[in-house]
Amino acid sequence: MVKIPSQRIILIPLNARQALKRDTNISLKKVDKGTTTVALNIEDKIKEGQTQLDNRENYRPLVNPMVEETNLRVQQLIISELYLGNLIDEMTKTWLCQTP
Repeated sequence: MVKIPSQRIILIPLNARQALKRDTNISLKKVDKGTTTVALNIEDKIKEGQTQLDNRENYRPLVNPMVEETNLRVQQLIISELYLGNLIDEMTKTWLCQTP
């Protein structure tokens, strides 16, 4: 990862910037509230992400998928709280309760 402090940014020609943006091996991101630009090799970015996901102190894999259970709970809340509370109409309830 290459971090370019805003005080040391060198204005580069538009065509050079466009070439960097087109390079699929490089990711350019604004950081520090948009005052600094970081150029990151995509492979390094993926490796860093995998390293963080492999850290079991921060992430643990799910034993079972939660999609169906979560969907059921959300639909129950939509009906019991929003629809029966007269906060949404029948059409909105139907649209929100569609199968994901």
